[in-house]
Amino acid sequence: NFGIGGLANKLVSLAGDISNQRINDSDMFKKIVSGDMVRIDEKYEKKYDTVLFSTLFFSANELPRSPDTTDAFYRRLMIIPFHANLERISKVEGILFKQKLLADESVEYVAYKAIQAIRQVLITNCDFTEPEVCKGEKRKYKILNSSVLTWVHETNKPIINEDVQDSYEVYEVWADVNGYKTVARARFEREICGEFKLKIKDGVFINGD
Repeated sequence: NFGIGGLANKLVSLAGDISNQRINDSDMFKKIVSGDMVRIDEKYEKKYDTVLFSTLFFSANELPRSPDTTDAFYRRLMIIPFHANLERISKVEGILFKQKLLADESVEYVAYKAIQAIRQVLITNCDFTEPEVCKGEKRKYKILNSSVLTWVHETNKPIINEDVQDSYEVYEVWADVNGYKTVARARFEREICGEFKLKIKDGVFINGD
């Protein structure tokens, strides 16, 4: 784990314009975000275990996909969209805005508001509020990240009271035609049931109520 050694004793990690290359292993990300013990293995140094408390920030034009479609992965994400169109902003205006943003009074105000927010969290429910726009972005990413959910929402395929095996076979054909990698049937069932709050009885998807 040479890559994570630089996070030791750091409050924040900023990664700009990350690649949309597939994230094949999300375990380390989940451990860092959750404050779990991780092993640091730096070159020419002795390995040691520690807890990394860095807050991870990533910016990207296109979100990378991940084979991890579990709630454990998604609930660790906060996706903040930036939809502002800056084409009409001149270079001079941009420089002036940056100067104002980095001025001492601006930095102090942001720090003041951050401390207020942390205090509010600690004296209420010990949790942050996730804005609706962020929930919406996470929802879109959850669908984009799953070939199963993409199939359901693109085709509007009926699911309730449908035979599980027949549905899985239709999904396999769609995935092959559209260049998606299929998932195992067990995962297919888990994602469908989780998305629509269903359960399986006698090989058929039914309401989970």
